[in-house]
Amino acid sequence: MIIIGHRGSMADRPENTMVSFERAVAAGAGGIECDVHLSSDNVPVVIHDPDTIRTTGISSTVEKTPARDLSSMDAGSYFSSIYEGEPVPLLEETAAWAAERNVTLHVELKEQLYHKDEETVAQILETLSPLNEKNIVISTFCHRYIPLIKKKNPAIEAALLTKSPFRRGPAYANLIQADSIHIRHTPQAAWYYSRWAGTGMSIRVYNVRNLVQLKRLSSAGVSGVIVDNPALMMRL
Repeated sequence: MIIIGHRGSMADRPENTMVSFERAVAAGAGGIECDVHLSSDNVPVVIHDPDTIRTTGISSTVEKTPARDLSSMDAGSYFSSIYEGEPVPLLEETAAWAAERNVTLHVELKEQLYHKDEETVAQILETLSPLNEKNIVISTFCHRYIPLIKKKNPAIEAALLTKSPFRRGPAYANLIQADSIHIRHTPQAAWYYSRWAGTGMSIRVYNVRNLVQLKRLSSAGVSGVIVDNPALMMRL
């Protein structure tokens, strides 16, 4: 079961920053997860929220702001003064970093309200081109992106993201051409893990908080867990 750093190592580093990604890999994570939006000039930027206020203190909509301005914002001080000046990364530099270290990059593609779907998918795939296709997983709650990803590059893994379990999950995933399912961990969702994994589909789980949960997920056949604190989870 692969440990994947959620926004890097967001428990002890500012989320979605290079210092957070470095921390996750140093802790032994087999992959990192990051969130991506497009800037106003169509550049993929690594940031979770559709606006910048929470992580930079500046009130700005990501999709309405040029990449140059976004990458100059301080994304570290909100977490600790130790990380003052840590910038908002571009996906391009994150992909190059992951390629150098041969780690799998899990990109959560956020729904873009001001960009066309085809344009969004094309920009993401082009930016990820330095990576080996086997080291790319694109996940999204915006399920209409998934067939577009598979049409443009069938070799790249596309994952259906969901907060809630539902019956016939693998059947729905196949219908929309998803290769895998990423699901939020809850007691209700746990009932589905082994059943879904038994179909041969990769199941990865997020919102995993402790080693007890981790051991149970391993027994259920989950192929990966997306965690806030990779160093803690690597103790298993």
